[in-house]
Amino acid sequence: MKLIISLCLFSFVLSCSFSPRKAPKEKLFNTSDKAIYLVKRSKALRYKGKFEDAIDLLNKASLNYFASGNKKRYLLTRVQYLILSLTHNKNFSFEKELSRLSNFNQVNHLKLEIPLNVLKVHYYHIKKNQNKALNLLEKLLKNQNNLKRQIYFLGLKIEIKKYKVTKRFLIELEKKVELYEKDYSDEESQNMEFLSKSFFNLGRGHLNHRDFKSASFWFERNYELNKGLEHYVKLIPTLEFLEKCFKELNNKKKRAYYKNLKGSYQEFLNSL
Repeated sequence: MKLIISLCLFSFVLSCSFSPRKAPKEKLFNTSDKAIYLVKRSKALRYKGKFEDAIDLLNKASLNYFASGNKKRYLLTRVQYLILSLTHNKNFSFEKELSRLSNFNQVNHLKLEIPLNVLKVHYYHIKKNQNKALNLLEKLLKNQNNLKRQIYFLGLKIEIKKYKVTKRFLIELEKKVELYEKDYSDEESQNMEFLSKSFFNLGRGHLNHRDFKSASFWFERNYELNKGLEHYVKLIPTLEFLEKCFKELNNKKKRAYYKNLKGSYQEFLNSL
C-alpha cells in the first residue's frame, strides 16, 4: 500500500515537472509614465537635500521621455537636470550638452529657445560672469508679456546681483507677485515652488536694505509655503534669516521660536 502511494506521488511530481507552463503575460512598459514618476521622485529627494540622487533621477527621467517620443519634455527635463547639476557641482561637459540640446531643439522645430537661454544665464552666473548673465537676462525680459516669466526673470536678476537691488525694484516685483496671486487665486493653478522662490528673493532683497519688517514678512510666507511643500532643505536658510530679522526687531519670543524650529528641522534632515 505504501509503495502504491509513493508511486502515485512520484507520478504527480513528474507530471508537474514536465507539464508545459504558460508564460506570464509580458507587461507593457510605459516609459512616459516612468519618466513622470522619476521627476516626482527626484523632486522629493531634492526637497530632502539628497541632490546627487535627485540629479541622477532627472537624468533617467529625461532619457525615458526621449524613449517615449516626447521630445519637448525630454528637452525641458534635460534643462532641469543641467541647471541642478550646475548648482551642485556635478562634473560634466556643459558646452557639449548645450550644443547637443540646441541642435535637438533646432532639428525638431521645438521653439524652446527661452529655456535654453535660461540655462545659459545659470551657466554664466555659476561661472561668475555677471555681465554676460545680466545682458542675456535683459534680452529675455525685453518685450516679455508673460507675468510668470517676468517674475521668474526678475527674481533671477536679484540672485545674480547678489540681492543688491533698489527698493523701487523690490516694490515693482512685489506688485507683480501680488498680481500673479490674484490672477491665480485657485491654489491648484498656482505654482507653489515658483511663489516660494519669489518670496525668498524678496525677503533677501529687503534684508539687504536692512528693512527687517518687510524681510520677515516675505520670509514667513516662504517658510509656510516650503513647509506645506515638505521642501525641508529650503526651510533651514529661511529660518536662519527669520531668526536674524527678529533679533534685529528685538522680538525675543519669535527669535527663539524660529531658532528652535531650525534646530528641529536640522535634526530631522540629519536623520534621513
